[in-house]
Amino acid sequence: MKRVVTTAFAAGLTCSSAVSWAGGLARPNGWGPQNTSVGGAGTTMVDDPTAVFINPAALAFAHPQVMIGGEYIVAPRTYTPIDAAGVRGDDQSTTPKAAVPLVGAIGRFWHGDQPSRFTLGVLALNTFGGKLSYPKMSVPAINASQDALLEFLVGTSFEITDKLSIGASLRVGLGLFSSDVTDLPITAKVEANGLGVGMTFGGMFRPNDRVKLAAVWRSPLTVRTSGDSVIQFPSGASSQLAEHVQRWPQQAAVSAAVDVTPALTVALQADWSEWSRVQQLAVELPKNPPLNQVYNVAWKDSYAVHLGGEFRINPRVKLRAGGWYDTNAVPDRTIERLYLDNNKIGLSLGSGLRFGAWGVDVAADVGLPNKRTIADNRAANASWPDMQNRAPGEHSGSIYTGELTVRRMF
Repeated sequence: MKRVVTTAFAAGLTCSSAVSWAGGLARPNGWGPQNTSVGGAGTTMVDDPTAVFINPAALAFAHPQVMIGGEYIVAPRTYTPIDAAGVRGDDQSTTPKAAVPLVGAIGRFWHGDQPSRFTLGVLALNTFGGKLSYPKMSVPAINASQDALLEFLVGTSFEITDKLSIGASLRVGLGLFSSDVTDLPITAKVEANGLGVGMTFGGMFRPNDRVKLAAVWRSPLTVRTSGDSVIQFPSGASSQLAEHVQRWPQQAAVSAAVDVTPALTVALQADWSEWSRVQQLAVELPKNPPLNQVYNVAWKDSYAVHLGGEFRINPRVKLRAGGWYDTNAVPDRTIERLYLDNNKIGLSLGSGLRFGAWGVDVAADVGLPNKRTIADNRAANASWPDMQNRAPGEHSGSIYTGELTVRRMF
């Protein structure tokens, strides 16, 4: 009982790699084709509703509009066990695929024929997490698990002067969690959900016509999920209330963009994500407190650097490109096949097209294939179980993203 409950819940938490953003979870530059196509360096550049999340201060410089679109993500990965003698086990592969919607709008009040200095925005998107499953095997295994956060945001910016704006967003997060486990040593299925609240604050400063500076801070967002777990015992199925707390990290970013020429803008951005707030994954069974479990993961903070540019061929056509580097947040001893992390490099391309009041933005992003080999130190640390690597072997994977949004400006 303890074994299956601990494994089911903890594995679900750590498998959120399919559509995640920051270190530890494989994807550092999502949230809309404008941002993605410049390698995630869009904090000073976005002018669509994704600014509500990326940098609400940028709303002050955006046109009123509505936007609809989404992204499609493919993230192949393989885990090959390798023991201390170098003997390789069978490859265990999966290719998560996810279609993620993206919807938002920007509006502005008017006083007579003068626009207000306040701009409002709303946005709905998947900011963290995803779903991952492996083919069922003839041995005990975790078959599938989901740990995701859908956010609904309302934001505003205030244009203090023509050069300076500030902004803030209220974030309401819907946390989704599920897990499907077979014969560990029992079969269990879990489904849970819950709500959490966070904030984003941003600032934008334009000292002259060629330079933009920006800074953003996102608060931690905590979601207490609850739902039913169905556990199969030899005597039959047992349904129990289960609770789990999702702890999504606080984040900060600073960015600068420069108009190198009237047609070319180049942006540089640095990010920090506090994945170190996830040290343990706790499982609570309120009706059976003695069975509460703690799963140690000991994640650490991650850092990312983004570089991108936009070239305006004419007022109707923009070309974008970028690259990014993101550090690993998961130590050797706690990595498992259900999630993949490493020091990662990615490249991106995209464009923006304008047809009168309509705009279309597209982007493609590739997290380059990478491989991470974890030593089998279990025998050497037989007396120190907390020092043993849980999943020795070769972890490899990559991630491919395509994005498209359509906007109507007013």
